[in-house]
Amino acid sequence: MRPLEPASSALEGSSTGESSSSGRPPKPPARPRPSGRLAWLAEALQGLKGPATLRRILTVLFMFGLGSTLSLASNRGRCAGPQELMYSEFLALVRSGNVRACRFEESSSRITFDLRPHSSVAAALAPHATQVPVGDPTAAVSTAAVVTVHGSGPTPRQFYTKRLTFDTQLIPTLMAAGVEFGMLKQSVTSLLVRVLGSALLLWIPLMPLFFVMRQFLRSQAGASKKRKPSLNGSEVPTTTFADVAGMESAKRELAECVACLKNSSKFARLGAKMPSGVLLSGPPGTGKTLLARAVAGEAGVPFFAVAASEFVELFVGRGAARIRELFAEARRKAPCVVFIDELDAVGGKRGIGLNEERDQTLNQLLTELDGFDGRPGVLLLAATNRPDVLDAALLRPGRLSRKVVVPLPDEEARAAILAVHLRRVPLASQHDRDLACEAVAKITAGFSGADLSNVVNEAAFLAARSATEAVGLPELVEAVQRTRFGVNGGSGLGAGLGLPQRLRGWLVDAMSSGRRVQTSPYGS
Repeated sequence: MRPLEPASSALEGSSTGESSSSGRPPKPPARPRPSGRLAWLAEALQGLKGPATLRRILTVLFMFGLGSTLSLASNRGRCAGPQELMYSEFLALVRSGNVRACRFEESSSRITFDLRPHSSVAAALAPHATQVPVGDPTAAVSTAAVVTVHGSGPTPRQFYTKRLTFDTQLIPTLMAAGVEFGMLKQSVTSLLVRVLGSALLLWIPLMPLFFVMRQFLRSQAGASKKRKPSLNGSEVPTTTFADVAGMESAKRELAECVACLKNSSKFARLGAKMPSGVLLSGPPGTGKTLLARAVAGEAGVPFFAVAASEFVELFVGRGAARIRELFAEARRKAPCVVFIDELDAVGGKRGIGLNEERDQTLNQLLTELDGFDGRPGVLLLAATNRPDVLDAALLRPGRLSRKVVVPLPDEEARAAILAVHLRRVPLASQHDRDLACEAVAKITAGFSGADLSNVVNEAAFLAARSATEAVGLPELVEAVQRTRFGVNGGSGLGAGLGLPQRLRGWLVDAMSSGRRVQTSPYGS
């Protein structure tokens, strides 16, 4: 026969079936209760699990121990500590011959003394006595002086008083009364009390400032941990040299770096090494960052982009550590391209300031560029608008070996850049795209690549504002005006008022011919 199951098992099975049928997860099995003589202790310990409960117990134990210590210290001081007397009472006891010895504490005006054990005064110090006769023991009690002993309880063994500094007859009085006296070295307890008191008086007003500085440093540390260089090493840029127009000379200089990244053995056979670093310098907006991305995209290697300002922190050593992290990650992903934008933020000349953090970061960058380990397969591209402020050690051969200047585009380069930006913009059917680019390039002398991109974007906004389906030459001309002189129109001179109309007329009537329109603010 099949044995019967216990009732508890049946109940558990039914409850499990109900919970599974209702779709709810089954409850965990109940914890077995301990048994035995120490079952209560085991249950108590199980209930104490958890950081909050343990913290409360430790707090209670600490408060109990602190209270016990203070209570014992107060009882000890009340029972065995010396009792204070007035200075006049001390002198009366000395003159009456009841003082056996006194001790002067070093660096203090405190005098500790004790009475003769077999004197009448010591015999009169009963546990509950409050008045002590002082004077000649043979004299009548009515004529004897009375010294009041403050307090109640056990008889104090010692007394102390505060010496008056202007009393110069104390030493002769002690010698005449036969009192032993000497200098007592200051006790450790009193010394600690004085030191702690002085420290508290000094630090208590500074505690709010200390907490404010602590919170500030914590916030700075948290921000420095969160603000790490953006390492996009797992991505290969899709930008190539075909997307970079108007920089033919710069692309020719960087084409060799691309070839070294693709096939370094070709140059190694001839004894040539890939440049350790390339400095891209030029005015703002000329496309240095775009050119760096195009180098990585053309070579098909990972691209690490970081701004130099991300290396400079409040805490000394953080910038150097980030430089090491950047190049360590680059070595793991070699061959790759590391691009540092605005290099002058960290690569300025040393010795012109007191920024120790920036100097340490620059030293680490110099070590990574031309250190003992080397950087096989890692090409550094750095961009700056101010090459004249860079440190000389950073520009020497072996670190930033090649300097590529990216100037403002000329007329032909501006036309090529406009053609790239107009590829995604619908142009009016009556205008030829190449002729439109050449016409706009003639009137945008001094514009950078970023300015030309803004011209195309402003023209698209103007076309959308006028509810047209395509961008025409009038919108491009007005966009040039807005980019050069601002959104509100001219520069304040009367000659600029008729400039857009004159430019539009010349461009629409004779698009293929290169002409220049000049206005003068004087005359009509």
